[in-house]
Amino acid sequence: SPFKFPKGNIDSNDIDIVVLDGRRMAMDIINPDNLSLDQDAVITGSFSVGQNLGRLGVFWTQNVVPSEADLAAATRRLEAHYRSLLTDARAVETSAPARLPEVLTPAHHAAADYFHETFNWHKKEIHKENCPRCGMPANVGAAFHAIDGGGLCVGDWDSAIRAGVRSRAQAYEATEDERFAPRVVKASLPMEK
Repeated sequence: SPFKFPKGNIDSNDIDIVVLDGRRMAMDIINPDNLSLDQDAVITGSFSVGQNLGRLGVFWTQNVVPSEADLAAATRRLEAHYRSLLTDARAVETSAPARLPEVLTPAHHAAADYFHETFNWHKKEIHKENCPRCGMPANVGAAFHAIDGGGLCVGDWDSAIRAGVRSRAQAYEATEDERFAPRVVKASLPMEK
């Protein structure tokens, strides 16, 4: 739909109203260098470095609810950009490791997080706190965790059973909760002839 855009007139100090194509306005917000309506257009000459939000998955659509094709295209652009960042970081890490801190940006770390990849320059730091049940260091919010010297501290028996690290019988023995009680099959009486 048309977008009314106020534009000052330097000759008369009047404000004129210019009508723009709404798609063009959205494209200009997402990527000022893209002068087309093609969100997949490859732009070679860029004057606004870091302004292409389309590479980060931002997109416009004429649909009220984005279609699966819109979402897939945006995801494809995001993943291509993230893969490019990781490839560049690998190249610098291999060829000039001393320059790596100059090259890395938060986007490189976001890319590594997105693909769940670990590098020398991007390692997952897991915050641990003392467990309220046993006092040992454990991941925050962990349903269960290993104890030094062997054993397992369980806070959520359902999760431990689903993960296969504890059985229903062990849960019943520890909690005496009836939902973990052994299931008894009712025997049927023989039918009289």
